[in-house]
Amino acid sequence: MLRRRIMWALVIVGVLTLALPALAQDTIAPGDTVSGETNAVVSYNIDLEEGQSVSIAAESEDFDTYLVLLNSSGEEVAYDDDGGGGRNSRLNFVAPATDTYTINLRAFAGDPSGSYTLSVESLSISEMAYGDSVTFEPDGSQAYFLAFQASAGDVINIYAESEQDTRVVLADAQGEEITSDDDRGIGLNPYIRRYRLAESGMYQIVLETLFDDPLESPVTVTLEQTEPLLVGADGVDFVLGEVTEVEVLEFEALANTSYRIDFTFSDTETYSQIEAMEAAEMYFSRVSSTYSGVSEGQFVFTPEAAGRIRVIVQSNESFNGLMNEVTISVRPVE
Repeated sequence: MLRRRIMWALVIVGVLTLALPALAQDTIAPGDTVSGETNAVVSYNIDLEEGQSVSIAAESEDFDTYLVLLNSSGEEVAYDDDGGGGRNSRLNFVAPATDTYTINLRAFAGDPSGSYTLSVESLSISEMAYGDSVTFEPDGSQAYFLAFQASAGDVINIYAESEQDTRVVLADAQGEEITSDDDRGIGLNPYIRRYRLAESGMYQIVLETLFDDPLESPVTVTLEQTEPLLVGADGVDFVLGEVTEVEVLEFEALANTSYRIDFTFSDTETYSQIEAMEAAEMYFSRVSSTYSGVSEGQFVFTPEAAGRIRVIVQSNESFNGLMNEVTISVRPVE
């Protein structure tokens, strides 16, 4: 899955610009901007409290900036290369503990000589938990931010309801996109369906308007913990178009074993797609099939590694008001 770095809308609490050369282990705080010249790594300490959210940005016209954030034990907790656009860096960070962190700014590769600007801004993020719904009122912004704690293996739904076309992004604690959706809910609403989280820790949800438009109507974002939908030879029945246009199923597979995926659709008038993939962070194998005008069919999927397989079924039923009754079954090929 291709990932992109989120461009965040920030709440800034005053900016202090220091036109002084940087010194190693200088201190920087939210609201500060420093400019300097360097020919090596420059470091700044920053004191953050648990749960405090900041955006750290580095810009240079002379070299490709690279940011690394360390905790007081010297462990790397965040990094970024080009999240600020072009060769500039920006990382968004929610402090997991009260600590003195170190920001290291260097060149991604090659000569780091030249001028730079480093800034830290406070980031406004609302916290939520499973079962919560948060409503944002129009205030002229184009993006709104939420954060939640989760455990590895949690399966979640994230969706938004609004009269306006919006997009939902699931990102890690550093603001790196994991997955996103635009219109898989009803109408123009986004819906991330049955997504299994790979790691424990803090996650972020970004609600964005499209086309750089400001939010013009209230939007409610809901976070749910749900159960995986397991599929086998007996088959699973579900309906697309009632709540969401996408459903995600799972089954356990053996390496280099072929599995036959059978399906039936009640609606043969619209575009539907079935995609099978290994559920690891980097997919070793994947097959995708698109169907239109068929009521049933099958295809074979052979994973290279043992483990959990995701079967993603999607259809654009909410655009024509039709419900697509679907049956999926999976069995090894003998």
